Amino acid sequence: MEAAHPHGQSRSEPLQILARKEKQAHNFYQIATGARAEMECSKSTVSLLKKIYQPGMTVADVGCGAGHYLRSFQRNLDSGINYFGIDAGQPHIKMARRAFGDTPFLCGDIRKLPIGDNSFDIVFCNNVITALPPPPGDAFKELIRISRQWIVVRLIVGTANYIVKVFPENLPPGMNATDYIRDQAYSTYRNIYSEAYIAEMIEAADPVAAFNITADRQFGDFNQDNPDPNATRVVNGMQIAGNLVIDQRYVVIQKAGHAGAEWLTAGGNQ
Repeated sequence: MEAAHPHGQSRSEPLQILARKEKQAHNFYQIATGARAEMECSKSTVSLLKKIYQPGMTVADVGCGAGHYLRSFQRNLDSGINYFGIDAGQPHIKMARRAFGDTPFLCGDIRKLPIGDNSFDIVFCNNVITALPPPPGDAFKELIRISRQWIVVRLIVGTANYIVKVFPENLPPGMNATDYIRDQAYSTYRNIYSEAYIAEMIEAADPVAAFNITADRQFGDFNQDNPDPNATRVVNGMQIAGNLVIDQRYVVIQKAGHAGAEWLTAGGNQ
């Protein structure tokens, strides 16, 4: 899921952004329909959700892409899961509806979700926070706001906060420093946030929530033959994307008033 106009894809969106979204949506569609292999993060997400999911719970996937996580959930968690997908990209939503028919999918911006408070039992958001323009505080607030009980966020964590812009090609000419920072046509974000900063954002959104940050180490080798030098792949047991070490973590948040997760700590991670 990519950042977009608050109401979805802008009509004046640059062609480069639209082309990137359409390519990504097509790739996700192939996973959603089984034409490509299940993603490693889908497997680890299912393993984590098994700790908190109960049949009958409603689950929102914010940054759903083409619904590729839903395929994993139906096969390995609950074939009758009550699922709702949300993504900022119109191409992604189009592909999701094609793959899953009557399953509800909605186009919306994670920073201003068109959904009421406490709408879902579980809200999860994989690999989106990292790709948003900083700061991500509003996104965390929205994820917590629409959840009744659980919020699961997968993102890259580091020892400090790094705002990273990746330009796969040469830097576009004729741009100043501000232009490079604001650019969305030629670059993408791959931001890394510290555990302390993540804790600060959660506590600002919900001071009494309990949460835990745990490493995602459930993955096998993948993308080993991908010709794209910037594609994430496994090297010596670590996820590497170009020159970046991708230390993925799950942030599991539980709103106050619920029981059932002794590994969460009220108001903190330690």
